[in-house]
Amino acid sequence: MPVMAGPLKGYLWSTASSYDYILGEYEDPDTLKLFLSWLKPDSVFYDVGANVGFHALTANRIINTGKIYSFEPMQLVRQVFEKHISLNQKLFISNNIILLP
Repeated sequence: MPVMAGPLKGYLWSTASSYDYILGEYEDPDTLKLFLSWLKPDSVFYDVGANVGFHALTANRIINTGKIYSFEPMQLVRQVFEKHISLNQKLFISNNIILLP
């Protein structure tokens, strides 16, 4: 399903995770604004406990020359994250997300 609002508006999202992502209501707006203010195009971002990839995909909208290292130990959750990468790869500025167990 397409994400309707928030930083990932227009991205495709699996219904295997919370609908809050699809509605653009996953993250508190002030927290999201602070998170985005920390990122620069050449940032290196470590997403520890990456879940289904919300923060990594959001960071990927800003980080284009840096790297995003996402760690998700739970195989089923990591598979949903992999699906989100695959569904949205054409929207990435840079393919810089490295997903690790």
